[in-house]
Amino acid sequence: MSKASEYLYSKITTDTDITAYVGQRVYKYVAPEGTAFPFIVFHEVTGSPVSNYTADRIGDRERWIIKVYDKGSSDITADTIDRLIRTLLHKSSGAGVVYCTAGTRRPQSDFDANKNPIKGIIRNYEIFTQE
Repeated sequence: MSKASEYLYSKITTDTDITAYVGQRVYKYVAPEGTAFPFIVFHEVTGSPVSNYTADRIGDRERWIIKVYDKGSSDITADTIDRLIRTLLHKSSGAGVVYCTAGTRRPQSDFDANKNPIKGIIRNYEIFTQE
């Protein structure tokens, strides 16, 4: 796992307010088939190097998305979890992470294989890591 990936996973899975909703159902890229709701999925979208004035690479600027999914036609639980994650991560830092900022939020509606409604909240995060 990358520094940012380890950081996100650790921060989310050790926060008792968030785990009260999702337990350890936090996954990188995709949740396993049949995962109980609600759950969280996160993954990197883009990354670019950050250089100093002499063009030495000093870290990376990475964009990540964190998706919160819940079953049903209401997004109240997914929204609550998203807000807890935003509060936890916005302006935070940690081992190898200079800082993290929360960005845009996008609600999503979908259906599972049995045509049951699923609600999701997707939020962008920008994470600066240091070498």
